[in-house]
Parts: sequence; structure tokens; C-alpha cells
Amino acid sequence: QDIDIEVYGMTLEELVAVLERFGDVLHIGKSFGVVKVTSLPHIDFALARVERKVGNKHQDFNVTFNKNMAIEEACRRRDLTINSILYDPLRNEYKDPNHGIEDLKHHILRCVDPTTFIEDPLRVLRVARFAGTFPDFKIDQETEKLCEQMVKDFVYLSKERIFNEYTRILMSDLPSQGFEFLKRIHGLPKEIEAMVTTHQRLDFHPEGSVFNHTMLVIDLAAECKHKVKEPMAFMWAALLHDIGKPSVTTPEGKAPAHDLKGEALSYHFMMDLSHHKQLSKYVSLMVRCHMVLMTESRRGQKAYPYLKVLSRFEKAGVPIEDLWMLSRCDKLGRKRIDHHSIEVFDAYIDKMKCLYGVKAPKPMITGKTLIDLGYKPDHRFKEILEKTYDKQLTGKMKEELVKYIIQNYPR
Repeated sequence: QDIDIEVYGMTLEELVAVLERFGDVLHIGKSFGVVKVTSLPHIDFALARVERKVGNKHQDFNVTFNKNMAIEEACRRRDLTINSILYDPLRNEYKDPNHGIEDLKHHILRCVDPTTFIEDPLRVLRVARFAGTFPDFKIDQETEKLCEQMVKDFVYLSKERIFNEYTRILMSDLPSQGFEFLKRIHGLPKEIEAMVTTHQRLDFHPEGSVFNHTMLVIDLAAECKHKVKEPMAFMWAALLHDIGKPSVTTPEGKAPAHDLKGEALSYHFMMDLSHHKQLSKYVSLMVRCHMVLMTESRRGQKAYPYLKVLSRFEKAGVPIEDLWMLSRCDKLGRKRIDHHSIEVFDAYIDKMKCLYGVKAPKPMITGKTLIDLGYKPDHRFKEILEKTYDKQLTGKMKEELVKYIIQNYPR
């Protein structure tokens, strides 16, 4: 999606002077010698440089530029060997001082230089992302050991950078590979780590722990994320759909009301990490409702749960189709697939869509209705409207709703 050009033989001023002939120059990383040109939005131009860690924060690097720097020296700051391959367009040849092409051929993820690699703990999450992006690659044993030592330095990373890397792992082809790597090196967030030791009933979940189940679910979600409206948010919901289980699971492996518990836990987790309210609402709503329709399809197949979920999702601006997809991934994400339950669930959803569509019904009782009945606007209006709408979803007609209001709310 983008092109990185590393420039040798020029100072920053000389580089800017050349690039200004093609458009406005933006200094997106001046201290690191990185600029962009407005006419070439997908290209970053960066001076060859050496970086030395001088503090614990991600920005705490001392950067040295040298227009005569050797490629071998400049490439030492790269994280993985496969990311330290340069192409010289003038000579039509590759510069590969760290044997990255060889590691590509043998499908190996290996750090360039242990002494520079350990200076940035974010690289651990980058390795996890590459593990998910290239699931047939193996992580070099020494590199994995280094990553395990670097986990303790996660505390120095900003939440924003951690969130961005987790998101990239989730958006990879096989995200479970990235999280399995983080599990091996004890680098999971504590909320996900708790899933590792939370065991489920083996008759329902032969795969074992909540973590094992979640890994199966996110891989299925990755395969169908292109079908939903909010792929990134959908993947976060898949990762956190059972976040409530560790705190409610019984010794027998039952997890009563884990969806209710998970609603609040997932919201606070997402807000703390992303500071994105709409994303947090999406994830927590999906977590809260991920079992509702599947459960109802096995029970009475009534319309009320469907209409109730429909109204909640419409109010939140979340497509109900995203929930159907997550529910299917949840059901299929186990070592024992119940084809009959999936068929029953699909039939229930098709029936509900045919009868009621995918838009929540409009309320029969509105604020104007209450005023026409002789009520003066006050703090009770909200409660009355919510309760009557809920009763409407159970099948009550307008006359019945008016009677309920008059009997329970004196004018």
C-alpha cells in the first residue's frame, strides 16, 4: 500500500529542495528525517540514519544522520531481516545486507540485530502481526527469546500504539497466530491472558479453554470480515466476545450471564485502549447480544428477542448483519461443529427477516401521543416511552399500550 524510499548521499535540506519541485513537502517526522510530498501521498522519503535508545518512551531515541552512511550500518536499525531489503532502482538490484531474501525463501521471521531490536518493545507486537500475516512463517528461536525479555517494557508504550498494533494483528489473515505467539511469550493483555486458564465444559467445547475457543472464532471472523460493514470493530468484538467468562465460570465449566458481564468489561477495555467511544459501544453491544438470537433459535423462536435486538442495534447505528455473522463464528469456533444448530439458527433468522425485515418497527406511542392523552412533559416521559415500546415489541397493539399507560401513570 505504500513505498518507503531511503535516501543516501543527501542532507535533509538538499532532499527537501529536490522534492519541492513536485509539490508541498510535509515534515511528518522531522526528528527522524522523514518527509512526504503532497503529490505523492503513498510515498515516504527518509534519510539513512542510526538510532540509539536514550530513554524508556517510544520517542526517546537519539538520531544520527550521515549522508555518507553505509547501507549496512543504516539497515541495522530495521526490525526483521525481511524488512531490511532495499531495492536500487538505478542499478536494478537488491541490497540485502542481513540476508532477508534468504529468510523469505525459508519462511523465517528473524530480527536484524539483537542489540538494536530490544530498544523498541513495539517490535514484539510487530512480530506478532507478521506471524498473523504470514502464518506459514516460523519465528526464529533467538528472536522469540528476545521478545519474551522485552514484554516487561510494554508499560512504556502508549495505548494508542498498542491499540494500533493489536488492530493490525486482528486484521491479518490468521490472527490467532499472532495471539498464540504473544501467549507463548506471556505478552497478552491480562484480560485475554485470563482466558487461557478458564476452562469450559468439554461436551460443548472440546477445544478446551476460552482462549482456544476465541482463537478459532477470530480466525473464522477473519475469513468473513469482508462481509460486514465494520470489519475492524467486528474483529475486536470477535476477540472479546467471551471476555466475561473468566469472572463467572464455575468449577463445572459453566459461564452463566457471561454476556452481561462481558458488556461492561469489553466497553471499559476498549475505551481504556482506544479512547474511541463509538468503537467501544459497537464492541460491547456485540458482546452483550452475541448469544441472544442463537439461544432463541433453539428455544421458542419467538419474535420478541429478534425485535428487541433489532431496536438496540438500530439505535446504536450498528448493522444487525454483523451480529448474525459473529453468532455463526461463535457457534462454529469449536472442535465439535453442530451443523443442526447452525441450520436451525439460519432458518430462524431467515424467518424473522421475512416477517419483520431488518429495521426496527416505529413506536406506536410517542411524546405527542402522551400529550394528546393529557400528560404534561416531565421526567416520566422517557420511562413511559421505553416501557410501552418494549411491550409493543411483544405484540401489544396501540389500544392496549394506551390502557397500560393510563393504569400505571396517573395524569
